[in-house]
Amino acid sequence: MARKPKAPKIVDPNAPPKCPFSRNEMCGLVKRYLKDPKSFDAKRDLFVMYRMWAKWPSADFWRVHQLPFQLNHVMWLIGKDGQEQLARDWSIFHLQLPKIEEVKLEAEKVGEDVVIERKPRTMAELLR
Repeated sequence: MARKPKAPKIVDPNAPPKCPFSRNEMCGLVKRYLKDPKSFDAKRDLFVMYRMWAKWPSADFWRVHQLPFQLNHVMWLIGKDGQEQLARDWSIFHLQLPKIEEVKLEAEKVGEDVVIERKPRTMAELLR
């Protein structure tokens, strides 16, 4: 009996890119955020991290991202404060500053020197 040909996979162009991290790498990323790595719950915490990956899909960002504090649970990232912190860190990570232009000074002065006579500001300067 002949097998039926497989239908071609339909790729959604709006879908986020597939996460490049293996399960072990993702576990390491999660444990980096936790105060106590023993509190790591693979099912819950990996669900949260894959959800964060869908929102901010950059492997370089997740490899270098550090919070200024440790978390009790990674679920904090889903909350309002976590979303604001990640959005701020994401924008800083992708910030492109313009190059600073060098100012070339000319060798010779342009114009004449002007001598400015200062008015006395104190009584001692007035009496001199």
